[in-house]
Amino acid sequence: MLRTRLITLALCIVPLVAVAALLAAGDEVPAEVEAVAKTVGSYKNNLAKEKKTVTYHDIEYTIYPLRRGRRELGAAVITVANGYEGPIRTVVAFNTKGEVCGYRVLLQTETPRWGDVVPDWFQKNGQGNIIGKNLSEGDLKVRQDNGTIDGITRSTITSRAFLHSVNNAYKVYKGQEPEIQPANPPRHGHGGGPRRF
Repeated sequence: MLRTRLITLALCIVPLVAVAALLAAGDEVPAEVEAVAKTVGSYKNNLAKEKKTVTYHDIEYTIYPLRRGRRELGAAVITVANGYEGPIRTVVAFNTKGEVCGYRVLLQTETPRWGDVVPDWFQKNGQGNIIGKNLSEGDLKVRQDNGTIDGITRSTITSRAFLHSVNNAYKVYKGQEPEIQPANPPRHGHGGGPRRF
């Protein structure tokens, strides 16, 4: 009789543990988001519990507020834009002043050799450095569009798309509606495939 009760108890507990594990998995924060969030400062809040998702123009943005106690430090925002060959999915971190503190490309399908440099090109030591740029002073633009950012050589569409996604991430963080991305010219199909970083 005791054995039957133990088996019954086990049969009840195992599904509950499995359900709890599935629910906990939904509360995980991608390592890339945590790494970029740390560029803002030493946040102490639970990113998984405080994240929020908003949708504008059929594009979903995930916002991870960053705080230490009650003090707001900024936010990390997952954003996406259409590059030359397909989507460029990025997480960008901002401080409360509006400065870009860090970013990481999560997914891109750009042309090999040109678009592949997006993960490094706009970093602090990259040719198109955006780290420290203050978006409260205006959108980031490539030089070809009368901006101050050096775009990727032979990849102006990719550069514009990436900067557009950063600009929109900032707008969403500040509670503003992001802009619709301008249409890209027809692609010639250089055969890029999805590459995760």
